[in-house]
Amino acid sequence: MKSSIFKYTLGLIVLVNIISCKKDNLVIDKDPLILPEVARFVAKPAIPSGGALNYYIVETPAPGSMFNIGVGVSTVSGVERKVKISYSSTTAIAGIHYTAPTEVIIPAGSSTGTLSIQGFFDAYPVGRKDVLKVKIVNVDGFVQPGVLQDSFNLSLQRYCEFDFADFEGDYENTLEYTASGAVGYGPYTTSMTDINYIAGATDAIVRLNNLYDYGGSVLAKFDWLDKGNFKVSIAEQNTGATVVSGGVEYALWIRTNSSSVSTFSSCENTITVYIDAIAKDPDTDEAAGNFSTNYRIVMYR
Repeated sequence: MKSSIFKYTLGLIVLVNIISCKKDNLVIDKDPLILPEVARFVAKPAIPSGGALNYYIVETPAPGSMFNIGVGVSTVSGVERKVKISYSSTTAIAGIHYTAPTEVIIPAGSSTGTLSIQGFFDAYPVGRKDVLKVKIVNVDGFVQPGVLQDSFNLSLQRYCEFDFADFEGDYENTLEYTASGAVGYGPYTTSMTDINYIAGATDAIVRLNNLYDYGGSVLAKFDWLDKGNFKVSIAEQNTGATVVSGGVEYALWIRTNSSSVSTFSSCENTITVYIDAIAKDPDTDEAAGNFSTNYRIVMYR
């Protein structure tokens, strides 16, 4: 009896092993899963959520001044492949505002290529900004787009290289504007002096003189870290000037208004500040009211 049980058990083990081997062989012998070849944009750093990238167009094109982005495919092949690209915009026109290829070649033996877009500096006056949608297109004979990072939105705008020291000096045609955009006062002379910054830095502390045309001065911070968003900020401070209104003498305090962006232009060498001009008691520094609020002053050469 024991012998029969042993034989039965041994046979069962052998049968299980045979079945197990067969199952393993089925897995091993099965054709491997072949993933489809797809293309996507490859950016460093990665394309952010929402797919928005910036291209700052400089006046003198040079190597590296074009907008370049990688195009990657999921396989390496011994033959050349092509990726089809489309462009769309409500304002930017190919040949007028930019030029770009409609296909990118992936060389044989490689899995990456480069898409290069050239913007035209003269087509972008200060303040103009276009958005160009760039997309990998599903076309027969070309590598198909992937599910992710197959498109992005590219913002195009002008940018002028500059040395911040160039902003120092007099602005003899400073103008003040009313809420409607008309010139309300000026021209008169303002100036920038006492520039304090380190070469290669992206911000500076300076002194702006005679804003609001009552004399005096304020310290202002200029920040150009973001090429598309130059900023000027003036913390609330006493200008050292006095204003007589209704026979009463007030100290003139100035700050930049928080609801409008004060900025400067590296292309036009102008400074635009939106200020609150505040009347304060000269002895107590208590606010007595505003001479002007959110008042636009543009410092022109």
